[in-house]
Amino acid sequence: MEKLFFDTECYPNYFLIIFKNEAGKFASFEKTENDVLHIKRLHKIIRNKQLIGFNSKMYDIPMIAYAMRGVNNFSLKEMSNALIAKKAHVKKGLVKSTFDVISQNRLWGIDDVKYDHIDLIKVARGDCSLKVYGARLGSKKLQDLPYNHLEPLIRDQMDSVRNYCINDVNITEDLYHALSKELAVREDLNVEFGIDSRSKSDAQIADAVIAKFCTFDSDNLKDNISFKFKTDLDFKFKNKDLIKLKSDLDNIEFNVERYSKLENKEVYREVIINGSKYQFGLGGLHSCEANRALIAGKDEYFIDIDVSSCYPIIILNNNLTPPQTEDGFKNIYNRIYDDRLAAKKDNNKAKSEVLKIVLNGSFGKFGDSYSKWLYSPQLLVTTTITGQLGLLLLIERLEEFGFPVLSANTDGITVRVKKVQYDKFSGIIKAWENKFKYETEEVRYRALYNHSVNSYIAVKEDGTLKRKGLFSENNIAKNIDVPICMEAIVNYITKGDFIEDTIYNCKLDPMDLIKIRKTKFGGYWKGNYLGQTVRWYWSTKGEHITNSKGHRVAETNDAYPIMDLGDTIKDLHYEKYIKNSYKLLKLLGVSYNG
Repeated sequence: MEKLFFDTECYPNYFLIIFKNEAGKFASFEKTENDVLHIKRLHKIIRNKQLIGFNSKMYDIPMIAYAMRGVNNFSLKEMSNALIAKKAHVKKGLVKSTFDVISQNRLWGIDDVKYDHIDLIKVARGDCSLKVYGARLGSKKLQDLPYNHLEPLIRDQMDSVRNYCINDVNITEDLYHALSKELAVREDLNVEFGIDSRSKSDAQIADAVIAKFCTFDSDNLKDNISFKFKTDLDFKFKNKDLIKLKSDLDNIEFNVERYSKLENKEVYREVIINGSKYQFGLGGLHSCEANRALIAGKDEYFIDIDVSSCYPIIILNNNLTPPQTEDGFKNIYNRIYDDRLAAKKDNNKAKSEVLKIVLNGSFGKFGDSYSKWLYSPQLLVTTTITGQLGLLLLIERLEEFGFPVLSANTDGITVRVKKVQYDKFSGIIKAWENKFKYETEEVRYRALYNHSVNSYIAVKEDGTLKRKGLFSENNIAKNIDVPICMEAIVNYITKGDFIEDTIYNCKLDPMDLIKIRKTKFGGYWKGNYLGQTVRWYWSTKGEHITNSKGHRVAETNDAYPIMDLGDTIKDLHYEKYIKNSYKLLKLLGVSYNG
């Protein structure tokens, strides 16, 4: 079926729908005082094409459905305003939620028209606006809505809005292609489980799978529950602080009100083992290293031990089941886990990835009070606390036998191991695996450069890198942060190349030089409005960007906006890029000797 990327815009006297096919051809539908929607033609397109949008399930599809009922522009604008109501006003009860507006006006479908539709907003991770995704992807042009959506337009302004809408459709197409892997996995999920997961997040997919295979018992879904942490596992700690931690956890009463944040301050604390600090809470365990550079000696390994499917194993081994789906949950969850192990053994990466989404997504939904199938705060607490206690037990044992733990994070640790003691180390890991029925994966590092526990560069034995947080490679889940500086510091720590050489010899590719930021009040440069998402590079002829309140946008001194990537890079501020690279190295605990 032919794909059409689409978007809509609505003003008091103007309603617009833009479609674009993969060949680059556009079709537009307009409704004004003088222009009537060609509803028959619109019906034909919708019936025979696959529609791909962004936030289209909650806005564009309902707007098209409403427009096809023949309502006037004034009514369309009223509906548009209702669909984009501010969350704060919804919470105060001043207006209805978008979900309620769509439901009460029967706008989930387009009357009797059968249509094929993919909404990308939940597939893309990061919970960002389309403009931010466009900036991260390197979409050619970033553009904000040119006129206040509450004001009527004259004809020339309608043409500008049309061009703006076309640009949004182009960005939607860019995002669709960037999500090709995620969408392919969802197509496999559809075949595997007989659901339509193409517009769903990972957690929503888990909800849909559980709903299909489990019986729902509404009597067991409580709005208010009280419970204590329970486990059948025996954690025999030797450290007095850890013994007290376990005792305290056994006595903490959790009182949880549905639709409120799961919180209990008694759980949070700092744990010290052999002088190293660890943060314990309702999430995963974290060590506290910062601004640290470590290089393995010739007689030692840095070994990263990662637990495979940590939370799913805890769920299965402890027979954890949401009370409202007790009939069926364990069987389907166990089947999915076993099927994933078989897929990994057969090197069927696509199927393994599909099943991983369901396993991890199910755990994610334990804390979602809107998930009637999986919401279970007691299971969330049991899973995360069991995982942390298990990791603390391993850390205690390793430190006891002379293996310093360099880092710990949720489901894994990094340990300094003398090569002559590797067998002893391996024995401790194996005993721990047997106790908790875990499987672990081992990776060896040459060096570890930490900004923090979640932001680092690790150099593996084969010379490849593992990068996380601020130093992770560009993807749509994070803002681009001057890639040329990242390249410069990587070249320095892996090859010894001078920072200056990388910067001065760079190609003037805008995507290597830019920074991106979303500004709450919009960005202005030399009095010109840029939009809420700003993209810039540093120039010797640049100036700072301000928001509408006159405050400077962070890190925009010497900024030169490049909202259109077709613009030429002018007077690059090489010294600024070099200085920024030094700053990044310092965050990693590296002293630069250029």
